Amino acid sequence: MNVAIYCGSAFGNSKIYEEKTIELAEKLYINNINIVYGGSKQGLMGVISNKSLSLGNKVTGVITFDLVGKELENTNISKIYKVDSMRERKAKMEELSDAFIALPGGYGTFEE
Repeated sequence: MNVAIYCGSAFGNSKIYEEKTIELAEKLYINNINIVYGGSKQGLMGVISNKSLSLGNKVTGVITFDLVGKELENTNISKIYKVDSMRERKAKMEELSDAFIALPGGYGTFEE
């Protein structure tokens, strides 16, 4: 099973966001649920992907070429899809996922 995680590329204004993101990664791993996310190495996206990888979980990222050009891509993940637009990014994440979780984030997370 794959779950899409929508979250911020920042840590937010409270340490609890990072702590709960780590807990989520652990619970998903225990239940053999893989991660699909926005592909960034920044903020909560970096936390969910790096913690999941450290546990041995499969992590798939979907990132736009624009963000790759800004060197925001997490190159350590299991699989990466590079797409042209945010619209394609959301569609690919939906295609790859069986369920969806939204964590704290900004306007982009809200829109997703």
